[in-house]
Amino acid sequence: MNRLMVKLVIVVLCTLVLGVAISIDAGYVFIKFSRFEYESSLWVTFALIGFIIFIIWLLFTLTGILFEVFGKINPFSSERKQKLGEIGMRELAEGNWSAALKHLKAATKGRQKSLTHYLGAAQAANELGDYEKSNSFIEAACDYAPKAKVAIGLTFGRLLIARQDYDKALAVANELYEDKPNHPLVIKLVYDIYLQQENWLAINRLLPALAKHKLLPENTLAKLEQYVWGSLLKESFTNNKEQPVIAAEQLKKAWDSLPNNARDDLHILETYIQLLCSLGNQHEAEKLLQKSIDKDYRSELVYLYGQIKGNDTGKQISSAERWLNTHSDDAILFLTLGKLCQRAQLWGKAQEYFEKSLQLKRSPEACLELAGYLAQRGETQKSNQLFQESLQQIHRSLYLPSAAKNKLD
Repeated sequence: MNRLMVKLVIVVLCTLVLGVAISIDAGYVFIKFSRFEYESSLWVTFALIGFIIFIIWLLFTLTGILFEVFGKINPFSSERKQKLGEIGMRELAEGNWSAALKHLKAATKGRQKSLTHYLGAAQAANELGDYEKSNSFIEAACDYAPKAKVAIGLTFGRLLIARQDYDKALAVANELYEDKPNHPLVIKLVYDIYLQQENWLAINRLLPALAKHKLLPENTLAKLEQYVWGSLLKESFTNNKEQPVIAAEQLKKAWDSLPNNARDDLHILETYIQLLCSLGNQHEAEKLLQKSIDKDYRSELVYLYGQIKGNDTGKQISSAERWLNTHSDDAILFLTLGKLCQRAQLWGKAQEYFEKSLQLKRSPEACLELAGYLAQRGETQKSNQLFQESLQQIHRSLYLPSAAKNKLD
């Protein structure tokens, strides 16, 4: 409100000054140029000049408006093509492939075209199955932005994966990887292709980079590592299972190639032990298990130790009994000792170890083992009781929710 009052005061003052000036002297202007003559008062001349300036300003304004309107409706104007590019990118995000391709293709012909228009058009054509047209947009993108090799390569690689053309995708990805071996998205692209090809050996080499750049969630990476390491061991076995000697060599080679944390992994160690036993190399499996248990005692490994039929069961029993010095509260260890003694036909010790295992934990397997032994001795009533208990525990573990099972255990 104050500003409006100030403006009104200024206008009134200017009008008064102008009126006084005109009343004092109207002035005189005379212009002659060749045959042209102009004669008038000074103030009329000023008014005429102001009117001419206003007309010129009005013409420029109207012309600008006309050009703006014409640019919006003219399909060949750069502004129109830029607008089509924006519409095309929105349609691409919405999955409207045909319309997106049409509009982005038009946008690539405008003066304000961009790399995203080319790549978006390539993606839209790829989604429509027109791979030749998609490739042509990728080539055009290379010509338009030769320095954007990584962006174009990443996009092209993803398009090739979508086509399930993994060999070409890998060629594109490897070329990028040679130039940018530490680029996270390049590493992820290479990994995705190897994953589709189930190339576990190659993925194994990428695991440190995947971990370093945190390209996968921690739990996903942990599962991937375990799966890859296990697959490498299994492949070395299955690819040569018709030739046991070569299979054993390749299995040992695959095991030695794994990092230390892989060889300490319980699942991987169990897989390796089982494969060794499948090749009849129980002695090597037994030695490795003893060494692993001495280094890091785990009940799961102790249980596996009881499954191995070594060359000398007596030595196995001695080794397992040595672990009692520090793990006399482990029901699995007593179960394992019971099995080993049973195998060595040390029936009294076997019964003693099974009973001790059941004192620590009422497991269905210990019940079955002791029930079988008692049945052979003719102690039918006690044997049947243990059989019934075993069946009840198995039934409970099958049908109770995990939380309830843990609580009952």
